[in-house]
Amino acid sequence: MSKPGDSPSPAEDLKRGSAVILIKGWHLPVKNSTSPASGPEKYVVPAGQTILAALQALGYTPKQPLLAVVNGTTADMTHLLQDGDVVQCFPQISGGC
Repeated sequence: MSKPGDSPSPAEDLKRGSAVILIKGWHLPVKNSTSPASGPEKYVVPAGQTILAALQALGYTPKQPLLAVVNGTTADMTHLLQDGDVVQCFPQISGGC
């Protein structure tokens, strides 16, 4: 796993057999975090593992629920990453009246 430099499109950093995970929010405890607060953390991870397994390998321990969006569609944390997937993870927010 590596953390690539910034690029206009997350998919441009992909190598065959990998996926990109974007994590929004400073409050997520991911090791080796150096991205600016204005943008998501971006990591290239091997395909063939679940989203949760990839996050745990990056040092994320689930202390709060995350919403995962894979290629624009909501997905479970048990989603098996495929070659070329772009995953966006956001903290789940609740509220209302």
